[in-house]
Amino acid sequence: MAQKNYLAVVRPAKDKLDPTDALLLADLQEGGHTIENDLAEIIRGGKTDYGVNAVSEEFKLTIGNIPGDKGIEQVKKAIKNGEQLRVWLYEHNKRDDGKYHGVFAYTVPESYEMSFDDEDNKIELTLKVKWNSAEGTEANLPPEWFEAAGAPTVEYESFAEKVGSFEEQQAAASSGTGA
Repeated sequence: MAQKNYLAVVRPAKDKLDPTDALLLADLQEGGHTIENDLAEIIRGGKTDYGVNAVSEEFKLTIGNIPGDKGIEQVKKAIKNGEQLRVWLYEHNKRDDGKYHGVFAYTVPESYEMSFDDEDNKIELTLKVKWNSAEGTEANLPPEWFEAAGAPTVEYESFAEKVGSFEEQQAAASSGTGA
């Protein structure tokens, strides 16, 4: 099941889809952004000290696999060709400043793992950040990004307001509640 705190967008640096499209990981089930220090161990006077050699970052994203999805296929092809990916990870809700906060990075894919069992069909991505990530904000994000896998949202309706299935609903005849 998709988590509700973050939106992730992954797009190959050499994009082959329409410029306004991206692979939105609407079914982002799990994920994370890790920042690590590669430490140097320094021995001084019989004691251990540490210094930082380098800082590295990575994203780990788990998404639902949608067979035939053009965005997923494009990302898979980019990974097979050793190409870079762009990654944006946004908080799902605006903060007090009225903006969506996020982090952006160019990444080098380390792994793409598709797995399935009797309950899940998923893809796990491990993406190493090239140089560093950068934090930023957006005043607005496309509304369709908030609709998981393009799923419509069911709105509350009063008893006897409509009839028919979700796909074929119609306003009910105004005969009252039938009581």
